[in-house]
Amino acid sequence: IRPRMMALDEEQQADLVQLFLSMKQTKLSLNPYYKLFFLAYAESANSELSEETYDQWIATLIDMLQVGQSNRANKVKAFLEFSNSYFKNGALKASEGGSNWRVLSYHSEMGFQEDKPFLKFEETDLLAFSKKDSMIISKTIGSFLPLQNKWIGEGGTVDWDEGDLGPISADFKTYTIDTKKGIYNVDEAFLTFDKYFGQNTIKGKFQDKLSNEKLKQHPRFISEERGLVINDLGPNLSLTGGIELRGQKLFSTGVKDNLAAMQLRDQNGKVKFKLGAKSFGVQKSSEISGKNMSATLYFDQDSIYHPSVNVKYYPTENTLRVLKGETAIDAVPFYDS
Repeated sequence: IRPRMMALDEEQQADLVQLFLSMKQTKLSLNPYYKLFFLAYAESANSELSEETYDQWIATLIDMLQVGQSNRANKVKAFLEFSNSYFKNGALKASEGGSNWRVLSYHSEMGFQEDKPFLKFEETDLLAFSKKDSMIISKTIGSFLPLQNKWIGEGGTVDWDEGDLGPISADFKTYTIDTKKGIYNVDEAFLTFDKYFGQNTIKGKFQDKLSNEKLKQHPRFISEERGLVINDLGPNLSLTGGIELRGQKLFSTGVKDNLAAMQLRDQNGKVKFKLGAKSFGVQKSSEISGKNMSATLYFDQDSIYHPSVNVKYYPTENTLRVLKGETAIDAVPFYDS
C-alpha cells in the first residue's frame, strides 16, 4: 500500500480523505469495510491499471456513499469485494467451485449512474471458465454492472473448436449475460459455416454453456431459416431444412408442416429416394441418420412409400439402410404407388 500512498498527488490525497470521511459518516466498521478497501487499494497498484482507473474508482466509491443512496453499506461492501478480484486479474465474477467470468483487458470508464456502479469496456475478450470447461467471446464491447452481475454486450465472435465440420463462427449484435451462471443466450446471431455455406452468413439463435459433458453439446446454433440447402454431403445428395449445431454435431431440422428433406438423384438428375423428417443427424459427413422419417423410393416408373421408418445413409458407400421402428405407425406396410 505504501508505494501507492506516496505516489498520490494533492488532488488524489484530498479525494482519499473525502472518501474516508464519507465512510466514517456512514459508520462503516474497520472490518469488513476498511479491510476490504485496503485489499482492493493494494491491488489497484496493478501496473496494467492507469491512474485514471484509480481516480474513477475512488470517485465511484464517494458517489456510492452520498447521503440519500439506499442501502449504502451493503452496496459498498459488495463493490469492494468485486474491486479486489477485478483489480487482481480482471475477474467480473469469481467462484472456486462454479462459473468464473473474466475480461482480458481493463475498462475504459468506471462510474456511478442511476444508483448503480458501472464499468464500460472498449474491445476486449470475455472469458468464462470452470474446473472442466471454458468458453470465450472475442472482440466484444460491453458494460458491466457489478452489483447486478450483469454484462451488456455488443458485437463479438465465438469460434467452434475445429473438427470434421471445419471452421465455424458466430457473430453477435447485442446480448446480455448473467455472470452468476455458466450459460448465456444470444437471440440474434450470424453463423459463418465455410464447409457448406462459404462466407454466406446464416441468422439464428445461439447458446453457449460451461459443461462437464465428455461429448460437448455446445456451442449451439439454430437457424431462423428453414430452407437451407446442403449439397456437399455426397454425390448428388442434398439436405434441405433448418440448421442446428450442437458442438461438433450437425442437424438438418424441420417442423411438422415443413419437414427437413433429403434427396438423392442419379447422374441424370432423377430422384432415387426422398426422405422427410423433423431432424437428420450428419455424423462426420460419413453417416446421415434419422428416426420416424417418411420415405419414398423410386424404381423407374414405380415407387414405394412408408410414413415412418428409421434410416441410415452412408454417402461414401452409397448405401441406404431402411428399418422399421417399434411404434404402431412403423408397423404398417410400404405403399406401392
